[in-house]
Amino acid sequence: MDGRAIPTYISAHLIRDLTRSSSDIVYVERPADDPRMRRPDITLARKVLGWEPVVGLKTGLQVLHS
Repeated sequence: MDGRAIPTYISAHLIRDLTRSSSDIVYVERPADDPRMRRPDITLARKVLGWEPVVGLKTGLQVLHS
């Protein structure tokens, strides 16, 4: 995993395509206090659990959906 942030619209399209939904993806104004980028800090999981992400978004969504 390269740690890149994935834009919400890409996640939305992947989920819609995976579920074969015909739903529209609606874009709305982001609230002023909404962070521009979300990237969780997984330092504690690495330190305490020895955990590292090994599955990409698309693969993870496919496993979740199946």
